[in-house]
Amino acid sequence: MEQGMQIENDEVAVTDSFADYGYETSGPMHNLQVALLIFLFLLFFPLLSFLMKYLFFWSIRCANLVNRINRMIMFNTYARIGLETYLELSIVALLRLKQFNFDSYNEIYHSVFAGAILFLIVAYMLFSLAFLQARFKNLALPEYQERIGDLYLGIRVGDRYALLFPFFFMLRRILYAALLVNWSERNYF
Repeated sequence: MEQGMQIENDEVAVTDSFADYGYETSGPMHNLQVALLIFLFLLFFPLLSFLMKYLFFWSIRCANLVNRINRMIMFNTYARIGLETYLELSIVALLRLKQFNFDSYNEIYHSVFAGAILFLIVAYMLFSLAFLQARFKNLALPEYQERIGDLYLGIRVGDRYALLFPFFFMLRRILYAALLVNWSERNYF
């Protein structure tokens, strides 16, 4: 039997590699490594940015470059990741809270972590609502669109009610996750 994950059948062996079908592939492990590197970069970027700001304080040009990089990467990237992973984080947190217990250290860690994720999800939803409503008059400015444009998803910024869309976007995902987690055993699905 060959190396790798394969499901063998009488006639066909199905693999997880597109190379078997004539397509270029980097393999699942390579993709995971790239995702890990991106995650680590985003995890340590605030610290790196802080260090760059104080290492290059002597030059106005370097300080302006660091500030521009911070404006482009900092908020928009993290806002986009938060919106893209909102449903998955909601499902994971609610699944763990369904089995909420404190029997062992491992259970305590996972239960507290799931509670923290759920708290952050709700806080992010409320923060985005309050932040967008408080900055309503400035959202049409190009510098705000460059800096926090991903938070309001490119919607019309001339209408205050349109800024409720990100709040309802996140609320729908929490409710959908709650339905998936709590009603999965019912015969509705």
